[in-house]
Amino acid sequence: MNDNDQTNVPPPINAESNPVFLGPPFPPAAPKPLSWWLRKLFACNPFYLVSAALLLFGCYRMMIEAPALNAETTRLLFNFTSVQVYEVLLVFTAIFLARRRIWYDATLLVGLENLLVFVPFILISLAALIDAGMALQMCLAGGLVAAARHVSLKKFFTGLNLPGRMLEIGGVLLALNAALPLLFRHFGETKIGIHIHSGSAYVMNEFTWLLILPIALALANLVPHGAANGDLPPQRRWLPAGMFALWFAVTGVHLYALDYIYQFEFRAELFAPLAWVLAWTICHRLPANQFVPRNALLILPVLSPLLAGGPFGSKTFLVLTVLNIGLCLALGFFDRNNRAAR
Repeated sequence: MNDNDQTNVPPPINAESNPVFLGPPFPPAAPKPLSWWLRKLFACNPFYLVSAALLLFGCYRMMIEAPALNAETTRLLFNFTSVQVYEVLLVFTAIFLARRRIWYDATLLVGLENLLVFVPFILISLAALIDAGMALQMCLAGGLVAAARHVSLKKFFTGLNLPGRMLEIGGVLLALNAALPLLFRHFGETKIGIHIHSGSAYVMNEFTWLLILPIALALANLVPHGAANGDLPPQRRWLPAGMFALWFAVTGVHLYALDYIYQFEFRAELFAPLAWVLAWTICHRLPANQFVPRNALLILPVLSPLLAGGPFGSKTFLVLTVLNIGLCLALGFFDRNNRAAR
């Protein structure tokens, strides 16, 4: 019986020696035609971004060459008003499209408005060189219009993932961008020379880079955790964090523009506190997963003080290193399983 059973069992099929078993090979995928790529491109509405780029380019051309507007003050006011009107139109169009349930375009316009929200304050920095009184008036007007736009989005774009705390954080960054041109104007009156390394203006600029801007970046820890209410584009969980990233990026560009206008020396060690705050924020906010262990991310704040290795960054390096030691000791004390901190 055993012999008969073994003889009746069919031999195993060898896929390599049996071409019929393998079957015909799959034909290679045909390359996508140009029309397919064009439809994908136009579906993303790239002309929104192109329109914003053309607006900024027009403001630049207006500042350097405008025969019809000979006065520099008139050019500044024209550019400032143009940007503000453009942003109001963005918000109005976003609300209109949201009411028509055109979610992708409405969300894209909201993101574009958040990218440009602090751009008018860069123009105010130029106005401060001409007249401090005019700069103050423009700061107040720009702040009120920006606040009105975001309150309108919160009230009329009901499906937008914009928690109330984001309006508070945006208000803090708005006040900072409004105050920076006035501060640089005030201390710039006592500034003598370029690329200085002493004086009240120099101390103010160092204080802004090394303390005020890192504190503004630390507000990222107050951004509400993502909580998606649906699958629509304006309900994505990453929208609050994305808005804060745009706000802070434009704030950093604004401060860099002020350094360029008032001819302060820009050094790499000024980035060290920002990198340190960003590193600890990533360690705190990034969810733990199997690919990026949270404890392994502690190497980022440990390495960040190395950016302050220049001739003027010894104090910054010392302060950041002491803070790292203190925070690692605290983590090791409250979490005995955190071997990386110990």
